[in-house]
Amino acid sequence: MSHRRASLALALVSASMFLVGATPSSNADSQAVPSAPDRVRWRVQLDGDYMTHRPGVGPDGTIYVSTSNGKVHAVNPNGTLKWVKTLGLGVGNIGPVSVGTDGTIYVAGLVEVPGPLTTEAVFALNPDGSQKWFFDDTGTEQIIAGPNVGPDGNIYAVMEGFDGIGFFSLTPAGNLRFAVDSGDFSDFGSLGEEIVFGTDTAYFAFENSRGLFAYRLDGSLRWAANLDGTEDYAPAIGPNGNVIVRNGVTGALTLNAYSPAGARKWIYAGQSGNVQGRPDVGPDNTVYVSRNLTELVALKPSGALKWRFRNGEIFFDPVASPTNSMIFTGGRVTYGEPGFFMGFSRAGKALWRVGLPNEPGFGEYGQLVPVSWPVFAADGNTAYAVTDVTGDGGSEDRYSLLYAINTSTRGGVPTAP
Repeated sequence: MSHRRASLALALVSASMFLVGATPSSNADSQAVPSAPDRVRWRVQLDGDYMTHRPGVGPDGTIYVSTSNGKVHAVNPNGTLKWVKTLGLGVGNIGPVSVGTDGTIYVAGLVEVPGPLTTEAVFALNPDGSQKWFFDDTGTEQIIAGPNVGPDGNIYAVMEGFDGIGFFSLTPAGNLRFAVDSGDFSDFGSLGEEIVFGTDTAYFAFENSRGLFAYRLDGSLRWAANLDGTEDYAPAIGPNGNVIVRNGVTGALTLNAYSPAGARKWIYAGQSGNVQGRPDVGPDNTVYVSRNLTELVALKPSGALKWRFRNGEIFFDPVASPTNSMIFTGGRVTYGEPGFFMGFSRAGKALWRVGLPNEPGFGEYGQLVPVSWPVFAADGNTAYAVTDVTGDGGSEDRYSLLYAINTSTRGGVPTAP
């Protein structure tokens, strides 16, 4: 497949834009963090090497994980494996899992089409793992965003625009509602990014000349905004409707906030750096992001710096709990060292830390490192994240682990793995 790179030229900031965050207003640096191994509710082994996307959580609390070998795993809230289903050809990283209000699971899978060629189809699964339907009239490309369930109950996804049908929507019965063919839909970065939704708008972003897109739920373009480079663009949206997206090239990475109407509200530049994580927005519109590998940053709704945490370790993408009680993230001590999970207060205080062990049988390797974007249970008392076993590339029985971490204010009694 061919890919088009976005322009790497830095965009000039116009006088009408508000550049914020160049000077830190607060700093929560290294501090003693209590070790809390009892916060591990359970962990379960997954039959797949890794999973980089957010797990899906059903209305009954079941956790759904798609792995890199084309499998979907269903795990009960108590940590027991419910079922495993192989989709299509059983290969490929099939992207995020999205669950409807009726419990239907939507996920992408690689299938054969006449040619002989392959394409990615959208699968709908019943809560028991049986196939409800699949839609493969998508062209001969890969799904680069979605599938995700919108606020109207319909399913939305984006195929790469060269030989795919572009941005499209399906009914809950699997019928095509619309398809918008656009050559602008191409991504040099990760496949299967999430589509996020406002009240009546779907937002997604890719690395190309019109990076951030806002489409109405009837398929008409509302607006698009140029982005300047870097991979893995998945935007975040807050309760105030502002869309937060990464922007910029190495050394000048920024966060940008756009209003629902497409006006740029603010730009956070902070200190220059070469790595910027995926942003998340809390219930109070605070924006959280990891930057420069070793720091977590919290921004006020205005884009001004709220706090920064650094302790010399590597931090991944933070996620705010739905109850706004804390922030959860994963990380690793350094390269070649084990990973960890940490909980933070909304003020940036490190509350507790769960160190991850080494898996036996991998010699000097086998460190467990978080790889998926975490997701919370609906009550905010549990966070789910997938860990990879580093150095297992030569093993025939590669696996990953789904962790359930107790994020309540009291902690809790762990369940035996």
